[in-house]
Amino acid sequence: MLTVLPEPAATVVAVAAFTGMRRGELRGLLWENYSQAELRASQSVWESFITEPKT
Repeated sequence: MLTVLPEPAATVVAVAAFTGMRRGELRGLLWENYSQAELRASQSVWESFITEPKT
């Protein structure tokens, strides 16, 4: 599946599959949430509302 998707869609699908993040958490990802060892969801975006993630 990843080989037939164009970028950046392939990257988004891979991050969603490997992390289990919800759609709003994926939309809320920031570069500040990434370190060499982990990826953290610090916010969730739904329409234009920015909130804390559920868990």
